[in-house]
Formats: sequence, structure tokens, C-alpha cells
Amino acid sequence: MVCVPVVPEAQEVGDQEKLAIGEHRDLAMRLVRESLIREVIVMKYKLCAFARPSFVSRYRQHDLLATCAGDHRQALAAVHVYPE
Repeated sequence: MVCVPVVPEAQEVGDQEKLAIGEHRDLAMRLVRESLIREVIVMKYKLCAFARPSFVSRYRQHDLLATCAGDHRQALAAVHVYPE
């Protein structure tokens, strides 16, 4: 079992040990995924799934429908399509 603190004030459990990423790829991958999830939540994104983090970019300039709406842009002003 490996205990990894994910917040600065976490209490230390057990003895510290350096692990080679190449020998512990699964652990490294999980730590990176959890870090990304925490960062995305801090950025106020809503995650679609936790097993494999995915989120939707909701910046106005990324609205795919607005880009191609042409003459219908006004009628479709309340409808948006953003990339995942």
C-alpha cells in the first residue's frame, strides 16, 4: 500500500520513499489522473466522467454551432455545441 498526500497539510503516514516512475507506472498514472481531476474541479469545470477525466470547453470562441450557424446565428443564440 502506498500513501500519497494530495493536500499540503496532509499528515505523513509511514516512511517516505522515492519510487522510480518506470517501475510504478500504474501508480504514477493514477496520481496524474487524480491531480488533473482536482485541477479541473478548481477551474470550475463539470466533469462528465471520473474514470477517464473528460470535460467540455465552454469558452465562447469554442462554440462549434456559432461558428457554422451563418444566417441562423440569431435564432440559435441560446443553443451551443462545445468540444469535449
